[in-house]
Amino acid sequence: MEVSFVQKAAYETARSLNQSLMSMSPQLAPQLAALSDPWEVERQLTAALRQRLNEAAQVSSDDFGFALDVC
Repeated sequence: MEVSFVQKAAYETARSLNQSLMSMSPQLAPQLAALSDPWEVERQLTAALRQRLNEAAQVSSDDFGFALDVC
């Protein structure tokens, strides 16, 4: 496997994760603003982060497996 391929894959994965995480604020702000319980805010934030990170891990794993099949 070429180093350039790994570098490109790492860059694309990081960029995708960054976009996913940065888009959380505008999506979650309205529902979190309506909450008065700090525990509920934390619970919802944690759930959203966990979901995004799990999705990113799955996509990265799938892409890496596909790339290995191609190489």
